[in-house]
Amino acid sequence: KTTTGLKTKEQFLQISGGSAVGGDWTKVSGTEFWFDQSLYGDVTSVTWQGWVDNGSGQVRLYDATNNRGVDGSEVTVSASGKASFYSQSLAIWRGQNQYYVQIKNVDLVTVTVSSPRLRIISK
Repeated sequence: KTTTGLKTKEQFLQISGGSAVGGDWTKVSGTEFWFDQSLYGDVTSVTWQGWVDNGSGQVRLYDATNNRGVDGSEVTVSASGKASFYSQSLAIWRGQNQYYVQIKNVDLVTVTVSSPRLRIISK
């Protein structure tokens, strides 16, 4: 099938950022948001991106509705200073689900996530 002339649409959903300290996956308070990908048309891909201000640690999205880390959302950042991150394609489960940001840093350094957002590609 040809997709000539089909325009893809890029949309963003801004998420709140914040800071946390945790040697294992730890919720960043105030980052909860609701998302239902069926509201965005024929979605081909959802990723998330943002900045880690201190440049080191792991970040992911957690699906609180289904009690699971979102597959594809885990990103490890290792840099000195502020660094951007981009996830792989996320495995978003159907329906209106609540999510939040989690961080992890085995050295117990405060991890600050800023300007996180979902990037939603649909056609």
